[in-house]
Amino acid sequence: MSLFENLNKKGINVNKALTLAASVAVALVVTGCGGGSSSSAAPATTLTGTFVDSPVVGLDYNCTSTNGITDENGSFSYKANDTCQFGLGSITLGSVKMVDANVTPSDLADGNSTVIGNIASLLQSLDDHNMTGKIHITSAMKNRLSSGMNVRSDATTFYDMLDGNKSVLGISTVIDTAKAVVNMNNYLALGLSNTVITGKVLNGTDASRITFYDNGVYYAEYLDTNGTPNGVTGAGTWVSKDGKTVYFTNNISHKTTIAQLTSSTSATITAPDNTVYTVTFTQAPIVQATWNGTASGLYSKTLSIASPGIDPARIHFNSNGTLVVAFLSGVAGSGTWSVGLDHSITINIAGKTIVITLNTDGTGTITTNGQTYPAVYILQ
Repeated sequence: MSLFENLNKKGINVNKALTLAASVAVALVVTGCGGGSSSSAAPATTLTGTFVDSPVVGLDYNCTSTNGITDENGSFSYKANDTCQFGLGSITLGSVKMVDANVTPSDLADGNSTVIGNIASLLQSLDDHNMTGKIHITSAMKNRLSSGMNVRSDATTFYDMLDGNKSVLGISTVIDTAKAVVNMNNYLALGLSNTVITGKVLNGTDASRITFYDNGVYYAEYLDTNGTPNGVTGAGTWVSKDGKTVYFTNNISHKTTIAQLTSSTSATITAPDNTVYTVTFTQAPIVQATWNGTASGLYSKTLSIASPGIDPARIHFNSNGTLVVAFLSGVAGSGTWSVGLDHSITINIAGKTIVITLNTDGTGTITTNGQTYPAVYILQ
């Protein structure tokens, strides 16, 4: 099934952005073309937006011209150029200038991946699971929330706040931030998560291979004319709000490239300098290797792992006990590794020791500097 065949499966209307643009255009025309007998402008059109992690029902919103609670579809009302603030009772999640009808936790976080994870964790943990395919947060739940729960805390502090208030909130499980981001991206980026896209510029020679990890990290390898990596790489974070438009933010330059998928095999790419390219591509799933828990099972394998508050990394394990690591912020290095009797992986890099555990479901933990963090990974 193609990307576009998946789009309406979970209630996301990918034409909302076009509807927004058309509505704004109509409002401008009506306002600018008033007759000579009257100087008053026509009222701005009320538009409909949707807050999605999955669609979130029961979210408070306060826009420049409207306010209320998101309905059974996660929808809210606003007008062109409004700024909308979202929250849950006494907790403010953030605000966004409305330019796109779909709003996600990413829009409220100013590019801060920790805040994105905290918002996703909060919304998913408070879901009463009474609405299939949606997040439903009741008024009673919002009344039980403490204003001290700040989504702009570090990931560990925020998780501990939620976990420590489980009995007060009446929830049995806290969805940790790493898993919450995976859940969010699996919903928002239908057909992209955990796939590899190999693309080539139409009528050109530039080609690359981009791996989309479901934790919101991408890894790009540029290819030579034979289709093999030429050693030039890039990495950073990615997000899609509708499975059609993808925003890539490079971890080094912090510049954003926009890919607009025009079919299941083509896209237009807008570079940070606003140069536009047409690209054709093929898509395939990531092949996840199975680890048997022994050192030999890691020989010549590459582990891509990420956790809130920790720089995502790709670690290549050599059979002689050495490794090469490339953190996605651009820092690279080497070190040693070993596997313990408890199947934990101990890594020594630049005098620091990191302990990693890997579960069979793609989750795990990272322990560093005395702190243990939840993680997600791909082993290839």
